[in-house]
Amino acid sequence: MSYSSCTEECYDSKVTVNENRSRFVLINKSRYKVLRTKVDGCFIQGHEERCDWLLSTDQPEKMAYLVELKGKDIDKAISQLSATLDKLPQSLASHKKLCVAVTTRIPKYGPSMRTKYEDFMRRNGVKLTVKNLNCEMSL
Repeated sequence: MSYSSCTEECYDSKVTVNENRSRFVLINKSRYKVLRTKVDGCFIQGHEERCDWLLSTDQPEKMAYLVELKGKDIDKAISQLSATLDKLPQSLASHKKLCVAVTTRIPKYGPSMRTKYEDFMRRNGVKLTVKNLNCEMSL
């Protein structure tokens, strides 16, 4: 399917995506236009790795949030986010990107997790954030 057919415009003060017990909320107090794109099974289909959602906005800055809602397999979530970065539409090329994995069980922060964050940033040039169950971010 095409990017546009998998995308809806949202002007809500809270733009939410959730799956099972994991939830990501983008706080949008000024009610800017946020594009919410279903990536998994719509924008990217088949057996390719992909994240679950893409939220993007042009205001107050050009920003794209790639969101993976996961159980406990953080390595799989990281792999899916990396794979999706390579498949983003050209219209998001100039957007700053942030990858977010929301898991039902987060590993303790230690040397191995720090290495995962650093490796992700080095390979993709994008910051990775991992949260447990609920993640809220403001525009």
